[in-house]
Amino acid sequence: MIRSQLVAATALTSTVGFLVPGVALAAQVQDWSGFYAGVGLGVAASNSQIDFSDISFPTDFTAPDSVKLPALGRHGDVRLGYNWQAGKFLYGLEADGSLLALDATAIGTTYMITNSLNALLSLRARFGVAFDRWLVFGSAGVAAGRSSFDADVGTGGLRSPATGQGITAGYVIGLGGEYALTNKVSLTGSVQYYALAPLHGNGVSDNGYSTPYAADVAPRGMTFETGVNVHF
Repeated sequence: MIRSQLVAATALTSTVGFLVPGVALAAQVQDWSGFYAGVGLGVAASNSQIDFSDISFPTDFTAPDSVKLPALGRHGDVRLGYNWQAGKFLYGLEADGSLLALDATAIGTTYMITNSLNALLSLRARFGVAFDRWLVFGSAGVAAGRSSFDADVGTGGLRSPATGQGITAGYVIGLGGEYALTNKVSLTGSVQYYALAPLHGNGVSDNGYSTPYAADVAPRGMTFETGVNVHF
């Protein structure tokens, strides 16, 4: 009797696991170690500002000390990484490349400024704690981005443009979580803060002033994304 009950219970468990994959997955312990690759989509927010200094125009020229350049835009990335797992603790490396659509415009009585960030690369160390099929992690590392700005400052006939563009480097830190749908596929979400070194430009004037002012923009902001990782 007991033997037949055990056989029936085993058959029922196998049938439920076959019909309801989530039950079978719940019985497995996720191994997060190894290579993974993924893609993500989200939004990016900029809280950069432009700072003006070394103003050498006549006293009737007016320029602000600094101007905020907030922006909100799309963000998408691809990533590649490797995890090492020791019990519940995980550490690893992740590299990613992002395309952004961050374009800011600021207009005042004495200025018009545009600023953009359209690419961001990073290499980060990851540290996390695994709870079976859940993973919570933090990350920190180096970053580089391609940014540009245009500034037109002045009043009346004393207008002076300045531009800056190029690749600038800095750091990035972040927090995130991941959930394993299967042993090979996981959903992930993260928020990251980036801060890059300033881009520099000098104002140029047609009124005999070769460097009427200096302008510096330090790209910084946050990205918010969700995505999918495939584990190998």
